[in-house]
Amino acid sequence: MKRSLGLFTLLTSFLVLPACAFGNRNLVLTYPPKADGVAQPVLSSPVEPLVAVVLVDFLDQRVEKTAVGAIHNGFGSHTADAITNTNVADWVMSAIALELQKARFRVIRAHSVPLDLENSVVTGEVLTAYCNMYRKYEGDVSFSVSVKYRGKEIFHKTYDGKVTYKGHGTDFGSQFAEGLSQSLGVAAKEFTAELSRDLPAAISEGKLISERTSSIGGPEFYKGVKVYTKTGLLGEVIDTAVDAVYVGLTNGTTLWVKKEQVSTTPPAPAVAPAPVTAPAPAPAAAPAPAAVPAPAVAPAPARRTATAKPKLPALAVGTKLFNPDGSFFGTVTILDKSAVAVLLANGYSSITVPREQAVGMQR
Repeated sequence: MKRSLGLFTLLTSFLVLPACAFGNRNLVLTYPPKADGVAQPVLSSPVEPLVAVVLVDFLDQRVEKTAVGAIHNGFGSHTADAITNTNVADWVMSAIALELQKARFRVIRAHSVPLDLENSVVTGEVLTAYCNMYRKYEGDVSFSVSVKYRGKEIFHKTYDGKVTYKGHGTDFGSQFAEGLSQSLGVAAKEFTAELSRDLPAAISEGKLISERTSSIGGPEFYKGVKVYTKTGLLGEVIDTAVDAVYVGLTNGTTLWVKKEQVSTTPPAPAVAPAPVTAPAPAPAAAPAPAAVPAPAVAPAPARRTATAKPKLPALAVGTKLFNPDGSFFGTVTILDKSAVAVLLANGYSSITVPREQAVGMQR
């Protein structure tokens, strides 16, 4: 009798478990996980925040954007999915922002990388957000981040949070969400701990581009300083990187140029050629006897000729221009009477230069 009852119970469990495992589960992704307790508001601290961090919108690089989990029946077969309408990239960023605020960072959310790189900038990609359920919930959330300070990368790393969560009951949706939230917490907290350690250390050790001299021993390029090429003023510095400067050009556009191609010192003015000394006049010869003048003939009226139009210096679209040191400057794309548009050597920026100057830059 007991043997028959045990067999009946076993068969019943295998029949019930598969029945519960059919049908997709909809879930809402939240953070922090319930295991962390009730989320507490981030209070302002009397201690000055470490540094402001610009958190730029992450890219969602997952192949499957809707399904965030798989449900398996008692036989281990994949019978249904856990799906969500939550913006996963925003969910990951919100968790990172919360952990950074707990660590006393001032977080600024942004849709794109700011041009004025005064603060540290965090960009990233969501790689994984998935949870498998068979006998337990196995969550996996991973993302890669790049951290830069004033244009210089401090580190680039992938963080992968994995958690095995033992759920209870048949409320699969909330338990999937909890397993994913705990996995995200592992990755977000690891990233925050490393940023709290590496960013202040890099700043205090003076290893960043915020130093007053460039790392390649070039001139000092500060924000707002005028920079020059060998032909004249190029513009003002907006930002700097290791071996380049971001310049606001005089025509209103912007351009990254290598530091070795510009200088903070204006070019020396061209030296005027020395005046040619006229030779001394030869001694006057004795005057010849005066000749009898012939009768004057009235000159023929002068014939009016058309004034020739000034000829524009030779130049054509596609002409390659070069700097005085021989390095490639750019290619002419548009011609005008007094100026030309030039596509610069970097392949994506254009500037306007006087036509006469462009003619002199041919080789």
